[in-house]
Amino acid sequence: MESFVEISIIHNVVTILLSFLMASYACVQPLPVQKILLYAIGISVPGCLLFFTGSWVLMLLLETVFFFWQFRLCAKSWMMMLVIRMLWYMSAFAFYQGGFHNLLWFVPVHASILWLWLLYAGIFLLLHMKWKDMLARMNYCYRLHIELADTTLHLRGWLDSGNLLSYEGIPVLFVSSSYEVYFKKQDIELVVMNTVDDTSVIRCYACMAAIEGCHRHKVLICCRNHVSLPLNCEVLLNMNMMTLG
Repeated sequence: MESFVEISIIHNVVTILLSFLMASYACVQPLPVQKILLYAIGISVPGCLLFFTGSWVLMLLLETVFFFWQFRLCAKSWMMMLVIRMLWYMSAFAFYQGGFHNLLWFVPVHASILWLWLLYAGIFLLLHMKWKDMLARMNYCYRLHIELADTTLHLRGWLDSGNLLSYEGIPVLFVSSSYEVYFKKQDIELVVMNTVDDTSVIRCYACMAAIEGCHRHKVLICCRNHVSLPLNCEVLLNMNMMTLG
């Protein structure tokens, strides 16, 4: 199989970059583009230039070094990137044939790769347009640590300016009823909740909680059915928590 090494290097750099951006978007783990680009170049260039026996072992070692050096804190995105990358490679192979070497796909000389690159450009554009929206929405996401009698829950919280409910100055937070099993040993408080339609009494569990980087405060947790929040968040935070520091 004949291939232009320069074209294969460019194609693999772009494929890895696109795969990582897609994985990062899907896993809601924004990563610096410079870090992803460094990885894409660091894998593609030696992978397309090394042809000695056993060079794939060196490439596996290089992948491992990059993972622990740059991506160990976002392993989910890194693993999804590998899956998406292989899917791109297999799709390209199905249409253009070519060959595989050092875990990379080599573009055959006869391939009209321009059409695939145009598809890449379209996806890059869509990601760029949606990426800004996702980053803006992530400004409302906070890590919340809830201290219970026998464990600590680490959940992703969504800050909603509409949730100002409090009881005797204690903010009320809402989580899915699937977490209620963790609160069985907590003290129970009955809180009156006024809405536009009616007034109801809700059962809440008293505990200590802290937004990451802030002080611990007493909160009331209400477990409700059908708590659906953006970006896979699990807790509806309370605006009053932001004023407590």
